Amino acid sequence: MSANMRIILISGMVLGAIIGATVAMIFSNDATYGVVVGSILGGFLAVPASAELDPIEVEV
Repeated sequence: MSANMRIILISGMVLGAIIGATVAMIFSNDATYGVVVGSILGGFLAVPASAELDPIEVEV
């Protein structure tokens, strides 16, 4: 796994956790499950995005 893929994966998980916690706080006033589910879904969504960038990556 390259550095770019790791950055995209972690940022997707963090953004998913933030969005999941926000949605969970709105609907159930508890952010625990929103953080867990959001980070998992964010990771799943970030993997295809990082796979798209992998062929055009330039190693320095």
